[in-house]
Amino acid sequence: MVLNIKARRNAYFKLIIFFFALIVSVITTAQGPTSPALGFNVFVNGSASFFTGETEGPIAVGGDFNILGSYYVSSSNNFVYKLNGINIGLLVAGKVNYSSGNSLQVLNNGYVLIGNQNGAKAWYLDPNNAASPIRITPNNDYNSTPNISLSTTSQALGVSSNQTPVFQTSPINFSSAFYTMESTSTSLSYATDNALIYSSSTQGANPIAHNGIDNNSQIYFKTLNLGTTFLNISGGDLNNITSLTFSGQVPDANHLVVMNVNATGSFTWNAFTCGGISGANSAYILYNFYNTTILNISGHGAVQGTIFAPYANINKSGNNSNLEGQIIGQSYFQTAGGEIHTYNFTSTVPVPVVVPSVSSSNLLFSNIDVSSLCASWTNGNGTNRLVVASTSPISAFSPNAILTENTAVANSIYGRGTPLGGGYVVYNGTGNRLCMTGLTANTKYYFAVVEYNSNTPNNYNLSSYLIGNTVTLTDVDKDGVADIYDAYPNDSTRAFNNYYPPLGFGTYLFEDNWPTTGDYDFNDLVMGYRYNTVTNAANHVVELKASLVVRASGANFRNGFGIQLDGVSSSAVTNVSGTQTQSAPWLFTNANGTEARQTFANVIVVDNVSRVLPSSNNNPITNTIVGSPYTSPDSINLTISFVHNSLSSSDININPYLIINQTRGRELHLINRQPTGYAASGFFDTNEDNSVPSLGKYYVTKNNLPWALDVPATIPYPIEGVTVTNAYLFLANWAQSGGNQHTDWYLNNTGYRNNVNLYSH
Repeated sequence: MVLNIKARRNAYFKLIIFFFALIVSVITTAQGPTSPALGFNVFVNGSASFFTGETEGPIAVGGDFNILGSYYVSSSNNFVYKLNGINIGLLVAGKVNYSSGNSLQVLNNGYVLIGNQNGAKAWYLDPNNAASPIRITPNNDYNSTPNISLSTTSQALGVSSNQTPVFQTSPINFSSAFYTMESTSTSLSYATDNALIYSSSTQGANPIAHNGIDNNSQIYFKTLNLGTTFLNISGGDLNNITSLTFSGQVPDANHLVVMNVNATGSFTWNAFTCGGISGANSAYILYNFYNTTILNISGHGAVQGTIFAPYANINKSGNNSNLEGQIIGQSYFQTAGGEIHTYNFTSTVPVPVVVPSVSSSNLLFSNIDVSSLCASWTNGNGTNRLVVASTSPISAFSPNAILTENTAVANSIYGRGTPLGGGYVVYNGTGNRLCMTGLTANTKYYFAVVEYNSNTPNNYNLSSYLIGNTVTLTDVDKDGVADIYDAYPNDSTRAFNNYYPPLGFGTYLFEDNWPTTGDYDFNDLVMGYRYNTVTNAANHVVELKASLVVRASGANFRNGFGIQLDGVSSSAVTNVSGTQTQSAPWLFTNANGTEARQTFANVIVVDNVSRVLPSSNNNPITNTIVGSPYTSPDSINLTISFVHNSLSSSDININPYLIINQTRGRELHLINRQPTGYAASGFFDTNEDNSVPSLGKYYVTKNNLPWALDVPATIPYPIEGVTVTNAYLFLANWAQSGGNQHTDWYLNNTGYRNNVNLYSH
């Protein structure tokens, strides 16, 4: 993952200031600070620009390379990095910008790799197909300038457009390399200062302090420590030095010198002259600019040693002297003169390992379920933390355990991370929260949160770490749904109830004079309804339960009632129970209880409503005439069962309808709902009906009013012979607006109803 460089730097600096203020113990480990640079003379994470001069060694650029003038690369035969056995002189992960100059020449048979071709061309042969030295031009013109010229041929290297081509994705992970070097740079800065410096080369002189160095000072190293001499110095004191002389022991493989320069943010270094050493001694000197983000190299002295500034953009525009060592930074911009010589710093140095002193705290658990949970905590003062989970109390961690960021692999699926402490690593990172899966129901899980610093291995706070535990939820039927959420905790085939309406009953109202309006009183069948779509743990529908309450039958007809499940095949149904039908001559059913020869699943719930809700005086009209005997509503409990895992809740689309006077083809649906396969088309667009089946327009009057209503609440209905629009005063406005106006027309709001026209008993 490529991080925003500036944001990452700022985060690092803030974190470093915090946790290093609370150090409890410091140990050391030896490593090569510049080893991730792979031996390149110049190694930058972003862009690089060169104006004039030469670099003795190879160059690697993680961004774009800008040719600003004639330049020589790999002028000495000092290659380290190879690809397929070929010495790489210039590697550019981005593109090359050919701005000015004649040619950038890669010498000593070095090869070039470029990640982004950007319209350029690699000439493995010249335009005459002759084996001339390889050339790379910004376009198809062989003679274009500036260009990149190699000193060898494609035949000599064994390369072509198909075999180790110039244009290919960078084989170097620059982000990873700089992440390591940034951490190392920070760690080096906490090495103990053990240098002795003097203001005079005279024997017997006393060493001077490393802070508050006077301006224009001449400084001497008369002795160096065996191993590594660390000089920790501020940027201001560094600039007060006009010359640095090694008057005794000189830097060599056994006497390294590391200068940790504290120069936060932008810093201009007026490079001093360095005496008493040769270029070869520069390979054992490292300038560690550990908190500098812009490093300007100025002054007149040659830099004797490697510039290790992995956080910094480096500019050499005010210094024309040579650089005797490596350049490592976020970017490099050189418009001044001078050469870069390959006195690379390849030695290992003792890098301080800082153990966090403040452990994580406040371990909290959330979203606990049968097989998953989340945990959060307050971070301590480490850069990272490692979380281990176990089904038993976690045993004490050992320094010999697998506790390095490179080998402790985390996996939020329990059991798949690195085994550790009797459990498994479930998190390894910089954050303070994890969510994990793969857990077992009704099981106690123990957790340990261990702080560590990511700069080097074995820097874990094993003396104190955060511990806690929690229990996953119980699941008796083992369907993956916790009992507290499971409506059917002992039935693995069922889990959830999904009610509509969510609270109480809805109301169906039908006018059976269709296709004429007749009295338009919408009480020929008044039915309360509530549906429960029962689903399993995977949210597939198991069954549809319907509680239907026949409230009124203000009809002289013997009407039936059915529902169609739009889009659901009859074969998806396994069984239907609870219907109230007799052997009507027009009713044909499949073995599963659905109506035969239908495209979609149809269930005839009742074939004669008058039989379900008979009047007390043998009158077919029931519960609509004020003063007539009242018959208590009767209930129908319907259950439709489905094939296992064949449907989801969204597939259940209920389409209720009235079968008028037991004439199967004369069926009445809600407005614009699709009729069944038995519907007689001869009723459409007759009398007051304005249906246009080809447009999907059904069951609407010429005044854009319906013949059936579906209200998601229990409401009163008109008394016999009273037009529904004289009872519900905004119903017509709602219907004729296409349902956009007065969507609450059925509520008992002021002015919405004429209650005199509504039935009560």
